[in-house]
Amino acid sequence: MANPPPEPIRSQLMTTKVLRPDRCVMPDGNRCSACIEDIALEQQLKELEKSMEKIHIKRRALRTVMNQNHDRLIHRFPHEIASRIFFYYSLDNRCLETYAKTNTLFLGAVCQKWRQLAWGTPEVWTSIYINHCKVIYQWNNNAEQLLAEWLERSASLPLTILFFGPPNGDSAVYCVVTDLLNKHSARWYDIELDIPARHLHLLGNYSQQNILHRLVISPSISSNNVISTFRMKCSPTELKLICLSLKCVDILWNNLTVVRLSSLALDEFFEALRRAPHLTTITLLYMNPPSGTFSIPDTRISFPHVRSLELCGIESEVVLGQVFDLVCLPSLEKWALHWCPFLLKKMASFIESSSFGLKTFRFATHDVSDQIHNLLRYLPSIKVLQLELFFTVIPPTEVSFFELLSSPSETAFLPQLQTLKFGHDSLVSLESLPQIFSASHRQSLRLEVDYYGSEAVKDETAARFLELADEGFNLRVLRCEEADMIEEYRVKRRSQREQRSRVQE
Repeated sequence: MANPPPEPIRSQLMTTKVLRPDRCVMPDGNRCSACIEDIALEQQLKELEKSMEKIHIKRRALRTVMNQNHDRLIHRFPHEIASRIFFYYSLDNRCLETYAKTNTLFLGAVCQKWRQLAWGTPEVWTSIYINHCKVIYQWNNNAEQLLAEWLERSASLPLTILFFGPPNGDSAVYCVVTDLLNKHSARWYDIELDIPARHLHLLGNYSQQNILHRLVISPSISSNNVISTFRMKCSPTELKLICLSLKCVDILWNNLTVVRLSSLALDEFFEALRRAPHLTTITLLYMNPPSGTFSIPDTRISFPHVRSLELCGIESEVVLGQVFDLVCLPSLEKWALHWCPFLLKKMASFIESSSFGLKTFRFATHDVSDQIHNLLRYLPSIKVLQLELFFTVIPPTEVSFFELLSSPSETAFLPQLQTLKFGHDSLVSLESLPQIFSASHRQSLRLEVDYYGSEAVKDETAARFLELADEGFNLRVLRCEEADMIEEYRVKRRSQREQRSRVQE
């Protein structure tokens, strides 16, 4: 194989530029005929290039007119209506990406008038999703300019920002992104952060007033466990923290009404209650034992504004018991208890000490069917009851529970019940449900059943459900939250009748 030419020669061979000596040296002092002809051709090419540019300019103008003539929708609407169409189009497609045709940015690629309309509609640019996979890892000057222009187009409107960043992303990129976001921090209204904990300090402005309403922080912890503090002089009304200590959140707590705390220590929960005296809605997920950072009260404390409490996945009986022992919620109206230990005595004490008029109770658990009715006796004011029961053994008092619901009105169990949503597996017999409507005070009850069992429902039971539905009772029986079993049986029975009719004919 022959050796490649030297680098200077190879680069000259690869260039597309016409090579010609600067001066044509001939004995008579004139250019050679080849050079003269080449110069003439080069001049012609320049003239053609100018003509082509004029054609392109004219064609772009014609394209704009063509879009106006052929677009029977946007161009015929007043700008106010067209802007609303753009707004609803872009509600779920506000990623900082340019490749997706469903993206907000694609509106500007259709035609000049669409671009002017989209760029001039601030409502289209009030929400932005900065995706860690497609933006942070591929960050460049174009992405930086794109983010800056997006934020500027939102004018002075409140901003909704979702910022998801990878744990091992380039720190310089985080500095650039957070600097751009901070320039508009006075307009942050709803912000959700899922970025490395070590970069939290880059966000926020402690000296500037703002309108922040909802703050969600779900940081990723790197291998070195470096955690910084989010500091901002803001008074949000909603706060969601996931795996982040209260020590790392420096905000104003006095206006908070809704909190969702996940994987926090018990003492941090009580500290959150102390800092936010106006809470109305509390959600606690996967609470851990006390960390020793904050104090735990010695006696039960009343929080009169709380109307909704949800407890989920708290596995420790000690931790859950302390919540029931030390909290009094006299205004509680909604209570959800999912996949937690069933502490009947402590829950009863919590109910009696709070003396609340609970309206809605949602309960999901395993293997406590013989205790459910004992708990519900403490909650006679319930109007909406949702039970999700998954048994590992056949519940011994299953029938008695439904018998209590169908008891006479003078000894009524849950006398104010209006809606019963019941989700269960195949070990609970559906045959027990119709008897609920036998009591006169239950005939207006709304009953929804979600059947997860693998066994087919007996025709006798399905016929009874259909009969109740046809009589006007508010009854729905679903299979795995989808198929309507009553309607399935209605179709099946109609098909059977038609088949018998054809046979008789």
